[in-house]
Amino acid sequence: MIKINSKLSNLVVIPTYAKKEKIMFFNKEKNSEIIKKINLELKFFHFEAKQEETLFLKINKQKILLIGINENYTLEDLRRAYSIIFKQIKKTKEKETTIEIPKEEKEEIKAIIEGLDLTNYVFDMYLSKKEKFIPTINLDIQKKFSSLLEKTLIVDSNVKFTRSLVNQNADEIVPKKLEEIAKKIAKKNKLKIKVLDEKNIQKEKLGLLWAVGKGAKNPPRLIIIEYFGNKQSKEKLALVGKGITFDTGGINLKPTNYIEDMRTDMGGSATMLATFKSAVELKLKKNIVLVLCCAENSISAQAYKPGDIFKSYKGTTVEITNTDAEGRLVLADGLSYVQKHYKPTHIIDAATLTGAILVALGKKVIGMFGNDENMKKALFKSGEKTYDRVWEMPIYEEHRDGLKSKFADTLNCDKGRYGGSSSAAAFLEHFVEKNVKWVHLDIAGAARGYDSPYYVPEMGTGKGVRLLVDYLENE
Repeated sequence: MIKINSKLSNLVVIPTYAKKEKIMFFNKEKNSEIIKKINLELKFFHFEAKQEETLFLKINKQKILLIGINENYTLEDLRRAYSIIFKQIKKTKEKETTIEIPKEEKEEIKAIIEGLDLTNYVFDMYLSKKEKFIPTINLDIQKKFSSLLEKTLIVDSNVKFTRSLVNQNADEIVPKKLEEIAKKIAKKNKLKIKVLDEKNIQKEKLGLLWAVGKGAKNPPRLIIIEYFGNKQSKEKLALVGKGITFDTGGINLKPTNYIEDMRTDMGGSATMLATFKSAVELKLKKNIVLVLCCAENSISAQAYKPGDIFKSYKGTTVEITNTDAEGRLVLADGLSYVQKHYKPTHIIDAATLTGAILVALGKKVIGMFGNDENMKKALFKSGEKTYDRVWEMPIYEEHRDGLKSKFADTLNCDKGRYGGSSSAAAFLEHFVEKNVKWVHLDIAGAARGYDSPYYVPEMGTGKGVRLLVDYLENE
């Protein structure tokens, strides 16, 4: 629990920085009396106030935690430092802590709340013994920041919502379950929702979505929710998410060491659902249509096969060179359907699409492709600010040429092994109308945590939600 309260607790956190080998205090005027006592104690300890360095002190009955922060800190420095603070508070089992911050500025406060609150996440659904300790954190800031605290916690809660969706068993978070979750959100907020089940997917000829999903016990879904936050605006943004609730790879079966975490392959849908939910709860003045393209890429006698050719909702045909390139297929039909029936001016899609993006950018950076420079620049700016970082990647003619087929309008996957992220984006580009501004985010690396540093946990990370919410708030 985080609240604004200047009440002095048993434990107080005080930020420090190093300058010319001296330990300095960000709020020296405010804490002049206690700082004098701290300086006397520091003579007995080796504390240099380096970034993220901590020191526990006890002066009389007052417990103090010093945290080192760079003098010229970035927002990410603050998130990481206060993430360390939260972990230290958990170790002390102190029920209530008062936290001071370097400076009372909006973005700094927001980053500090994120560092504290996003660290406060444990996926314990399947653990017999659950952690019960929930500390109360008093932020020593002015009451005028109450709205900022509330809004930041709303977005944080949806980051955690994403993490838990991604982390749950694949037999629990199936397309039908995502439909149920979406319906609850729509009902609670009185929003219009449309769901295409397996019968309607076939009836309306979403041939690619059906091809991927037809081999599974859990049938596919196309889920669409509308939100009108600004009815005077002609702009409408479609948020399209890949929702492969488990990806076996199909007939092109994934090997050991790759298949084990494929319950996370619906990370794109989870990210877009959480972003949409945040926009609604924040009452953002945007018009948004959410599209979740959900299927289970399974193996059975009915599963689609390499070499098969299917007709997309757009009407173009696709030759299957690899059944493990299924995410782009469900997205293609989702993109075509939303453009035909909902006429968005802008589209952002998110997908755990390619392993190749990890090779190109590493485990923590989102690959960005698209046809609109303004959208890409704005998303890059939001990425730097939130540290859900993106990096622009190209779609060249060579990538488009690699998808040419002798027997169909396009291949679903380049037969070569190089440039996989760009060729996947080139495939999606084929289904975007020329007058629509579009960005594709390949979150295959960023959506899955491979270690647990600072405020980002292992497995589902929720990365992409804060990025997109910041983009929506500022564009």
